[in-house]
Amino acid sequence: MPYCTIEDLRVFGYDIQDSDMEYLSSVCDLASARVDSYCHQSFVYTEGAIEKHTVRVRNGELKIFPINMTQVDVLDVTYTWYGAKAFLPYTVLSAEYFPSIGAIIATTDAPDGDYAVLLTYTYGFKEYPADLVQATAFMAVPLLDDYYSAKMSNISGVKMIQQGKLKIDRAKVSATSEYSNYPANATTLLNSGNGGYGYVRVRAAI
Repeated sequence: MPYCTIEDLRVFGYDIQDSDMEYLSSVCDLASARVDSYCHQSFVYTEGAIEKHTVRVRNGELKIFPINMTQVDVLDVTYTWYGAKAFLPYTVLSAEYFPSIGAIIATTDAPDGDYAVLLTYTYGFKEYPADLVQATAFMAVPLLDDYYSAKMSNISGVKMIQQGKLKIDRAKVSATSEYSNYPANATTLLNSGNGGYGYVRVRAAI
């Protein structure tokens, strides 16, 4: 489910017609994918996601850094062997997510050492926050500009326009177009939103 809708794009003043709907729906999908790419995580509400992590136990405590940091509920943490299916006879208790450090902290009866665990948790949003929606709409602007520039000029097949010293290079008008730069107004919201924690996953996904 995309993070913005066609209705969210109307604020930019384009004359949206019925014939534009299919393309603009793809724009919302692509802008959402670009938000995921920039933030290194997804915000689609997902229940019971399972990830395997390596953890270090010290003094009866462990930390897990999940791939998705918009936590809703930690459902289960279970020890497992490295590369095997058999479970270790230790338990994990009081697992709680701390957004200030982007980690799940829990207590355990396992001795100090390195372990593999299976994390089962729920993440994402059932209703997307306003700042995430707005950032996604800003992420769509280059696609909108490209599409409507081509539409109004009736030059959808032209990739480059040059007149004297002025040259405009256009990306293909396609829902799969690649844009190397993220709009600054979008990244500003993604870096500072989410109650000040930001939406960007600062730890590398493993």
